[in-house]
Amino acid sequence: MQVRIHSVAYPTEDMQRVSRAIESILGRIQLSHADDGEVVRLDGTLNQSGLLGGLRQAIHDRRIIDAVRSRLQRNRVENTSRLMFDKQAALQGRVRLLDDSIETPPLGSILLEFRAESETEFNSFMNWFVPPTEDGRVVMN
Repeated sequence: MQVRIHSVAYPTEDMQRVSRAIESILGRIQLSHADDGEVVRLDGTLNQSGLLGGLRQAIHDRRIIDAVRSRLQRNRVENTSRLMFDKQAALQGRVRLLDDSIETPPLGSILLEFRAESETEFNSFMNWFVPPTEDGRVVMN
């Protein structure tokens, strides 16, 4: 599973704070910075789903497994999907999932794009990251 991370720092924002927001939900990762004159684009890549353990735990602790699973399924195209998180909430150490079809927070978002090599790999990732639930409890297959 490969995970691509993308966010932007607007002229009114400190790029280091945006980097800290990303790291608050994903842990320490290497980000590249590209200034296009209007915004600074921050991009990174994770090549192991195990590095998503902190985000997975936050999703489980906040009890938003169903919402995240539903969003990943709705955004899925073949073996790729995406999630968006509120950048401002992340800077405060909180995980807030965005409904990318209707929400655009003032400071923008952190986009995670998940890409698997196969349907089997994608389904295995889903079952680890956001397993099926019943009555709010994870059900094991």
